[in-house]
Amino acid sequence: MWPRIFKLNPSAMRLCLLALVVATGTCIKGAKAGPCIGDDPLFTAADSDDQVYYPVQPTQEYAKVFSLDYDRTSKTIAIQTSQEAITYEGNEQDGEKTLKKHFFRQCGSTLEPPSDHVPNFVVDLPVRCVVITATPQIGYLMTLNHLDVACVYIGDTEWVSDKCFTEKINNGQILVFASETEFADALEDPDHPDRDRLDEIMDSTQSLIFGPIYTDERLQDNRYIPVMDVGLEYWEKTPQAIFEWVE
Repeated sequence: MWPRIFKLNPSAMRLCLLALVVATGTCIKGAKAGPCIGDDPLFTAADSDDQVYYPVQPTQEYAKVFSLDYDRTSKTIAIQTSQEAITYEGNEQDGEKTLKKHFFRQCGSTLEPPSDHVPNFVVDLPVRCVVITATPQIGYLMTLNHLDVACVYIGDTEWVSDKCFTEKINNGQILVFASETEFADALEDPDHPDRDRLDEIMDSTQSLIFGPIYTDERLQDNRYIPVMDVGLEYWEKTPQAIFEWVE
C-alpha cells in the first residue's frame, strides 16, 4: 500500500517528512557548522592516502535523477535537468549533456575540480546560507537538523506552517522576498534596502539556492549564487529513491 501511494503521489513523501518533524512541537537547535581547513586536523590529515574528509558518505542506489561521486577531500553531486534524459530499466538514455554538476570542497581549500568534468559551480563547505524557494525544503533542513542555515525565503509566508521557521522570519533571522525577481533585484542593486542585510548573512562561496528556479534568468544562470535543484525528487519512480534525496 505505501509504495503504491508514493508512486501515485510523490509529494506525499515530503509532506510526511515535514509532519514527522513538526509533530515534535519544539524548535531544533541547528548543528554547529563545521570548521574551515585551518581549524580542522581531519582535513589536514587527508593529505595522506588512507584518510578521507568524508568518513560518512551517503550513497545513491535507487535514485536516477542524481548521482554522487566522492574524492578524499571533495564530492560532486550531478543532477539530471531533463526528465526525458533519465535512464530507467528498459529506457537507456544518454543524459550526460543535461547533467548539472555541483562540486563541493571544504572552505579554505584551493582544490580544483577534476579535469575530466567541469562543474556548473563550486561551493565551499559548510554551507552557511540556504535560500528556500518551496516550503517542503524547510522539512529537509529540519530533518537534517540544519534549519539554522536557512537565511532567505522566497514566496508567500502564508504557506509556511512550521512555527520554528515562522519565528525566525519574525525575528529577522530569515529575509522574505515575494518573488524570485524581487530577490534577484536585491542582489543586483547595491542601493536596495535589503542589500546590507544580504551582504551580512550571505557569502557567495558558501551559499546555495534550493531550486529549481522557474522565472528569473539572473538566478537560473548562477550569476550571483549557485542554484541546486533539490526539488526534482518527484521525477523518481520509487519511494526508496525519494528517501535518498533527503540523505
